[in-house]
Amino acid sequence: MTGTPDVTVPAMTTSIAVFGAGGRAGRHIVAEATARGHRVVAVVRDPTRHPGLTARNVAVVPGDTHDAAHHPGLTAPDPSGVPGDSHDPAHHPRPTAPGPSGVPGDSHDPAHHPRPTAPGPSGVRGDTRDPARQSGLGASNVSVVAGDARDPASVADAAAGCAAVVSAVTPFSAPPASFDGFDTGWYAQVADALLAAKPARLIVVGLFATLRTRPDGPRVLDDPALFPVALRPFALAHAAGLQRLAESDADWLLLAPPPGLSTEASPTGTYRLGDDTAEEQSSPLAYADLARAVIDQIERPTRRRQQVAIHAA
Repeated sequence: MTGTPDVTVPAMTTSIAVFGAGGRAGRHIVAEATARGHRVVAVVRDPTRHPGLTARNVAVVPGDTHDAAHHPGLTAPDPSGVPGDSHDPAHHPRPTAPGPSGVPGDSHDPAHHPRPTAPGPSGVRGDTRDPARQSGLGASNVSVVAGDARDPASVADAAAGCAAVVSAVTPFSAPPASFDGFDTGWYAQVADALLAAKPARLIVVGLFATLRTRPDGPRVLDDPALFPVALRPFALAHAAGLQRLAESDADWLLLAPPPGLSTEASPTGTYRLGDDTAEEQSSPLAYADLARAVIDQIERPTRRRQQVAIHAA
């Protein structure tokens, strides 16, 4: 599916809250937003773990998207810690062919999606963890506040006045030694808190394992030949969060990146949106292209109230 989105977020209310802005996906989302002229506010608890959040026009807001004390077994802190991170074992399990390729999708054609020539004075809020440790945040239009992605009151405060919210959060600073005992309700708590804030538009960066292996077929996470059983609790947590979104009446979209989401892939400036079915990947998706899709779906929405796979074009 291609074409011009049917609705655009009003310029007068285009501030965006980005939860998980210190991770790889989050940092790229913030960078894409600032490149389009948006102000950025980041909610953080421990910014020293996220030295890459240095783009101009970025405001950092301290918040607790996860508490390591509740996740024994974590190793040394990872500098990103977001879904799609190369350090996240659940995102790179080397699945075999998960389903038929060639699912119709949105070909991202710049001719159909021109960048705004005069972006409005929107504000983008990014949620990481601790402003004191986020180096390079002395740039203009940078501010810091606290928040907890699982606390409805905290999220409401951080997202106040924002027309859209982006979630790219994870419970981990580093991959755990085991998922035994992992709280599979973690992402449901995040979804509940985000939905309670009643954002006009909610974009969630999800996990490919919640996609279907074929139209109306089982999920990738339910097939041990495609997804490691040891990682299933993490995937079930993502699925629980998705279920909360589906049960709501919010205007939400979950973008599920492929397992080949890569920091090494060169951005192409394009991407393709599929449906909720996994596909074989001929080339990796760059984080920058994922970020472009996120901001496009805020500024010029084409999909609503569904999970969709995002692929390299």
